[in-house]
Amino acid sequence: MKNDKNRNNIKKIAYAGVLAALVFAGTELHIPTAIGHINLGDLVILVSAYVLGPFAFIPAAIGSTLADLLAGYPQYAGATFIIKGVMGLVAGLLLKRNKEGKTSLGRKLYAS
Repeated sequence: MKNDKNRNNIKKIAYAGVLAALVFAGTELHIPTAIGHINLGDLVILVSAYVLGPFAFIPAAIGSTLADLLAGYPQYAGATFIIKGVMGLVAGLLLKRNKEGKTSLGRKLYAS
């Protein structure tokens, strides 16, 4: 029983690492629009919330903060860590599955 729990925790940490890298990459890919640009980092944060639940705080905060640091905006790194981390946390709480392993459509729409 304890071994299974440890294995699940290790999987969760591994997923968080990969998703943090994807948040970073998605944030660095800028798509030009008529009024500026958009990035795919927030989309990856929502995918992280669906996969990891509230633990999505970690990849959201780390990936977005690393993107700010690499882009040359270290003054925003602290705020980005909190804001994007809370975004992942709240989306993860909204997308938390019930006992049957399902999430209602209303909660999915509200989280996005």
